[in-house]
Amino acid sequence: MTFDAYKGRITDLDAHLQIPTDLYPDILGPAGEKIAADFKDIAYFNSGDGEVEATEESIWKVKGVLAPGAYTLENRLHVMDMMGVSRQLVFPQVIVCFMIWGKDENAQLTMRNYNDHVCNWTKQSGGRIRAAAVLRTNTLEEMLEETDRVIANGAKAVFINEGRAPAGLSPADTELDPFWARLAEADIPLLLHIGGQQGFFNSPVWGHAKAFKTGGFGAGEPVDTHLMSTVHMAPQNFVQTLILSGVLERHPKLNLGVIELGSHWVGPMADLMDMLIDQSFAKTPRAALSMKPSEYLSRQVRVTPYLMEDIATQIDRYGLEDVYAFSTDFPHEEGGRDPIGRMGGNVSRLGDKMLDRFFVTNGELLLPA
Repeated sequence: MTFDAYKGRITDLDAHLQIPTDLYPDILGPAGEKIAADFKDIAYFNSGDGEVEATEESIWKVKGVLAPGAYTLENRLHVMDMMGVSRQLVFPQVIVCFMIWGKDENAQLTMRNYNDHVCNWTKQSGGRIRAAAVLRTNTLEEMLEETDRVIANGAKAVFINEGRAPAGLSPADTELDPFWARLAEADIPLLLHIGGQQGFFNSPVWGHAKAFKTGGFGAGEPVDTHLMSTVHMAPQNFVQTLILSGVLERHPKLNLGVIELGSHWVGPMADLMDMLIDQSFAKTPRAALSMKPSEYLSRQVRVTPYLMEDIATQIDRYGLEDVYAFSTDFPHEEGGRDPIGRMGGNVSRLGDKMLDRFFVTNGELLLPA
């Protein structure tokens, strides 16, 4: 089965800027020099002979820094054309996020340097590439300052780590309303992505028994069975807090993307929230919402399934047809060799209307034309 009808219209909610480590000093400054030094003896992470030529085979099968369009703008746009992708959200390598969100003395400078680089990508692509600016969330002042700066510089999306309370506050705290309002007014989606859950488990010992491990900083995200079975807990907590506390009620134009964190948890979460509001807390002031919690999901939240998930069965069970959206995870291994065919083939039994939602219109909430 082919999906040529969607070629040139596909909205891709997850791809990555896969910069070779030897090029990071010019982009990030001191933090980039540290990354380059740490990886200098590993050929896989360095630019070498550069990206391979883009062919119908290489755009899906070559991964990491060698992939066509991994880190050069012109090639990325060419690859998107070949894939049939109209617009694309682009995230950093997780090592960059750890530098920005950590305690490195140059963390703030690293954030600004990286965001300047990706804002330039966004502008030079004519908006087809929406590279997410990364925010530190240590203080509300820092969040607002960098948000205002990147919006002025052309950013179209921001990415935070949901594993830690933003500015040390619950996402429900009204002190954060100026931040949510900034994003809503500018039509800038708030993005959560794998890698941002660090800190949700206060003790790191939970992940020490790693039965199976795959991936790495070069091929994609460093993942294992413990991480993959728990990684949805931080975003689920974050999303539930925003909905049940009335943040999405107060900010109806605040849109949220939960990316590369699976979708298997979304339906049960929606059922639980609806049950709580309908049966247990219907008369409490805290639950004074104008809609069912699941309706806020459909209106303001988009989630990207993993390649191996049975998306059609999830929709059969829970509905939420507007929530599930397509992604390639280019150029990471987790995206597979045929994400359009595999995920499209799964969703196809729900009909053409659902395929159009999945490949095109659902993603437009986060990637407006």
